[in-house]
Amino acid sequence: MVKDIYSKGLGNLSDAQPEEWAKTIQKAIGKFPEAKIVIPGHGGIGGKELLQHTKELLQQYLKIKMAKEALIIIDIQNDYFEGGANPLIGSLEASENAKALLNDFRERSLPVIHIQHFSTRVGSTFFIPNTKGAEIHENVIPVGGEKVIAKNYPNSFRETDLLEYLQSNHITDLVICGMMTHMCVDATTRAAKDFGFTCTVIGDACATRDLKIQGSVVAASEVQKSFLGALSYFYSSVLTAKEYLVKME
Repeated sequence: MVKDIYSKGLGNLSDAQPEEWAKTIQKAIGKFPEAKIVIPGHGGIGGKELLQHTKELLQQYLKIKMAKEALIIIDIQNDYFEGGANPLIGSLEASENAKALLNDFRERSLPVIHIQHFSTRVGSTFFIPNTKGAEIHENVIPVGGEKVIAKNYPNSFRETDLLEYLQSNHITDLVICGMMTHMCVDATTRAAKDFGFTCTVIGDACATRDLKIQGSVVAASEVQKSFLGALSYFYSSVLTAKEYLVKME
């Protein structure tokens, strides 16, 4: 009986987290194979039947827990690719890794948010509204039901409904990828952390370009490492797409 489980010091099920609850049940069945637990709608169950019921409940819990994670794909738009108005280094490879992440989230029925930048500044040369270059790249085209948020600033939260959307969907963990690493990915990740989200940036699903400072050129590869290195100190974990996908298996 349940009181026998308590008296043997195996734990109080009412206070346990679901994972602890499942372990306690399995341990209890090993010690008391004839014990029964009364579950509303199921009567007294024990043994293999109780283990199966516990497994089903744990799976439901884990599904709900995983639903707190969302993928944010930032500015993977045509102007950042070959032939576009502002091509980046490694943008195609980054988009292919982002596509692998996107497919994974779709398979697990988890939320996906596409961020699309439109430049409204006078003198802007890329992401001009109503141009091909501002369209989302074919590798990560949104499908029905996926949230698309238009923005005008590097920080995807600024003057958008991103924060409201994440909070209303009870999302706590963000997987972030996109372009450019040193600009919109960086700004959005830092803002997300400040809003209390747990962030994971997928480094090889991001791309950047050479930068200039006081007459010197900083190669894109160094820009990439520097900004990802800075984010990984406090603002996020930084993984490759492969590392993340293996972790989710």
